[in-house]
Amino acid sequence: MRNLFDSIPIICVISFSIYYVLSLVYRKSQLPILITTFVFTNMVSRTSLFKSLAHSALRNFKSSSPSLYNLPTSAGANYSKFQKLNNDQQIEVLSAIRSLKSYQFHAEEVNERRKSLFTHLTSKQQSIAKDVGYLEKLKLIDKAIAKNQEFVDDVADFTIEEYGVSLKDFELIENDKASVASGNNFRVIEALGHFTRDWTPGGLLSLELRPLFEYIASHLEVAIDFRQRGETALVFPGSGLGRLAYEFSKWDYGAVFSIENSGLMNLFVGYNYSKQLKKLHTIYPYIHTNSDYYNAESQFRTFEYESIGESNKPNNLHIVNEDFTKFEIPNRDKYKNIVVVSVFFLDTAENLFSYMETIEKLAKPLGNVERGYWINAGPLKYGSAAQVEFNADELKAARKALGWVDEQDVYTIWDPLSVGNQTGLVGYLTDKESMWQGYYGLNLFTSSRKENKLYKL
Repeated sequence: MRNLFDSIPIICVISFSIYYVLSLVYRKSQLPILITTFVFTNMVSRTSLFKSLAHSALRNFKSSSPSLYNLPTSAGANYSKFQKLNNDQQIEVLSAIRSLKSYQFHAEEVNERRKSLFTHLTSKQQSIAKDVGYLEKLKLIDKAIAKNQEFVDDVADFTIEEYGVSLKDFELIENDKASVASGNNFRVIEALGHFTRDWTPGGLLSLELRPLFEYIASHLEVAIDFRQRGETALVFPGSGLGRLAYEFSKWDYGAVFSIENSGLMNLFVGYNYSKQLKKLHTIYPYIHTNSDYYNAESQFRTFEYESIGESNKPNNLHIVNEDFTKFEIPNRDKYKNIVVVSVFFLDTAENLFSYMETIEKLAKPLGNVERGYWINAGPLKYGSAAQVEFNADELKAARKALGWVDEQDVYTIWDPLSVGNQTGLVGYLTDKESMWQGYYGLNLFTSSRKENKLYKL
């Protein structure tokens, strides 16, 4: 049952009754109206409707564009770098900056809604919830959001300086607030989760990345003569925060291309390899939902992240911020071997054939390139706009039709040992201390081009 006094009509009846009784006693005094006004306003201010309206008005007053109030008003020294980007890339960068700067505003909006909904409980229910620590948890969520904002502010400020952008540039996306992936607060939250997957402290690979790394490493060793590593280029499309590309760039391959089209991901990658002084950040990746936790300790676990820095970036690692289907390998004839490594990538395609044709174009032996390979590790969870949705068998047949010869093809849930466990499942941004766990069976395959030349002994 709702609180009896959480209703404007009831408050009006009570207030009128008070006024009527007092006016009978104090007929020629202003006391009845003063007392009634005080009682009425005090009671109304305690209702959930009033609190909701007041909160909404306060949020609207603060700003309709919380990310833009403190941006530079004139272009910076590196503005020419921004001008060299194409229109789509400029929109991605600007949208990503705005998303990072407004992360706290939007994350707190969600938490404020929780607080507003809480007032719909009866007084007794609110009292019990407060006693068990619920309101204190909501306060801690706000503090954790503010701590996360310190990190994303550093990334945004680095990017603003890196491209020399100013407030005027954001006119480009004024009327495009929801059309790009990087302009979405969910993407910022997702990216914070990716740090726990890709950049575990101490240089160790996470449990989610380890089986992927081991599969790729073992098949690279079989496919590529170790004496030709320096004449081999690896291409990682959809590389996200780029940990796998970084790891294999330390193996002395001639070049490793880490390709990512998301402006938001690219901002994080740019910051990761920046010249700026290395700084340890504390990230709270799990505070954006209250669902499926056993206790507060699990929800408020932190993750310590420190950037790699420019001096620790391997010279053969090339960060490519563009659409993979438009990518061409610079100085391709320098290499005898091309290997495309697709990890959790194929099912992001609107047109899977476009991806496959790009992979063929990149890896097909031509000119000085003698051998091409394709290594894949990932599920087939297609998006909502996929023009073709192959199952693993159909994908295998399509590869053959396009001139690929499978050296190995594994469906992990049928061959669990291929990923080193008893289920054949691999986690993806899975919180091990949550009641909800997300795992995928993988389609692992290593294919070579039918035109490949044999190694000379």
